[in-house]
Amino acid sequence: MFLMLLNKEEKELFLNLAIHIASVDNDFTDKEKEKIKVFCKEMEIECEDFITKLSLNDVLDKLSFLEVFKKKIVLLEIVCLMLVDGLVKEEEKVLDQMIEKFGLDISLKDKMIKWCQEYNHLLLQGYLLIGEEVKNG
Repeated sequence: MFLMLLNKEEKELFLNLAIHIASVDNDFTDKEKEKIKVFCKEMEIECEDFITKLSLNDVLDKLSFLEVFKKKIVLLEIVCLMLVDGLVKEEEKVLDQMIEKFGLDISLKDKMIKWCQEYNHLLLQGYLLIGEEVKNG
């Protein structure tokens, strides 16, 4: 959705974060892999494997220096990834950690969850409207 607003280095950091998030519950699902592939296509970067190059803490440390609007982009896209297969406790814990590390207001969490749910619903309705197979948008 908004990943094209990140620069190349930020996109690589985002990809690392997305892989960490998808595997935090030790259940890296096909839906999560497909969503990450969609992210890569949007960012115009290669996504051949799902191996992280940095630790979760290192990624969060580096992302914490982004401008506020870019932190919000990262957070929003990650929330949408988390909802692909249902938000689990481990993912929510990392989400809270991200919000704190980024210095953002915790009230964003519920707003972003609601927004992603509505976005996903509208996307599904759009695919049904045009008679196309549902994709992980």
